[in-house]
Amino acid sequence: MSNNNPGSIDVTSVGGSSSINASARYAYSMYNIEGSSSKLSGFTTPVNISKDTNTVADIEVIGTDKYSNVRIYRLAYSGAVVPTADLILDQAFNQNRTVNFVDDGSNSIAPVSLEELSDIGSEFIIPKTFNVKKNHAVLGNYKRSSFVMNEGLVRT
Repeated sequence: MSNNNPGSIDVTSVGGSSSINASARYAYSMYNIEGSSSKLSGFTTPVNISKDTNTVADIEVIGTDKYSNVRIYRLAYSGAVVPTADLILDQAFNQNRTVNFVDDGSNSIAPVSLEELSDIGSEFIIPKTFNVKKNHAVLGNYKRSSFVMNEGLVRT
């Protein structure tokens, strides 16, 4: 997934008490209360969260002036073939346009399906041909659209 998000995320493994043993990857999206939002950022490289070695993930997201809030998502791989996805933080940026957060594996706000997570980061496409064949959607002659929201524009 390409990173079309103007902010940045930094994750490091540090000492601390954890509730799970997992390899975790993180991504974020920024939004305004009025409705405009960024795409999902690219996922970080895996970071170990371990109750055996007392390590947690220290996360810092740096935002921009365009967005007031941030949501952080975690993909956790703990021996399962399919990772679990969770929304772990949903809050406003501080005055320095940053958010610092320590993930010990126990702070899930809500589970997120992999389909929902994929939809947050998906690209908007405009098909010229749309048809259904054998219960599959078929798009033809399409182009990708890079929609950029103007800062002052609010959905009605």
